[in-house]
Amino acid sequence: MRTGHLLLVAIAFLVLSADMSVKVSARCPDPVAVYLNPGQPCDPQTCNGDCAREYHEGIGVCLNPKTCYCEYCLD
Repeated sequence: MRTGHLLLVAIAFLVLSADMSVKVSARCPDPVAVYLNPGQPCDPQTCNGDCAREYHEGIGVCLNPKTCYCEYCLD
């Protein structure tokens, strides 16, 4: 049971990461990534809003309960 749970979490992580990269990559050829507020609880709306506000309309996604991942373009 534990292996199955871990596999599902890994698949969810890959799907979220791939979806976010496609959205940013469509806007620029070489996106930059940062982690926002490390160690603090991640709220999806706050993560995306902070990323967009602080990093050139970036896209923020919660990778786990305490990791906000933000990708943005420099141009």
